Amino acid sequence: QEAEAPEEKLNNYRSSMLMRYALLEGPSLMSIIAFLLTGERLFLGFTGMILFYFVTLYPSATRIGNDLEFTDEER
Repeated sequence: QEAEAPEEKLNNYRSSMLMRYALLEGPSLMSIIAFLLTGERLFLGFTGMILFYFVTLYPSATRIGNDLEFTDEER
């Protein structure tokens, strides 16, 4: 199996992270709607937890390099 080019790896990583964010956004919006309909603050807690998780997913250069297993030359 051939190794992918760094640009191709980065494009695949970008698209997978975008998908991950979109899949997290749906439940967050649904819990906000549920809160508005019911008034239950538990749903705001769910939203808060999801937003906190969003913050922890913030991509840094180090994290991307580790996730993609770049060699020192590719960095």
